[in-house]
Amino acid sequence: KLSEHLLRMNSRDRIHVLRLRPDRADVVVPAAELTCAIMETAGIELLQIPYVGLRDGILAELGAKLPLASAK
Repeated sequence: KLSEHLLRMNSRDRIHVLRLRPDRADVVVPAAELTCAIMETAGIELLQIPYVGLRDGILAELGAKLPLASAK
């Protein structure tokens, strides 16, 4: 339903209504369709979306693996 809703909206509406950045407003539709296809193929019914980006998660993961600066 969400993919269909996004598809019915134009880019300007996605920016205004969903408060998306302009560079995200165009890619959110194919991203939602791809996510739905993957979920359907994998048999996943629920997907939890964190409020942080992928970059934040990668940086946190990398930071957890770094030795502490005081351990020199």
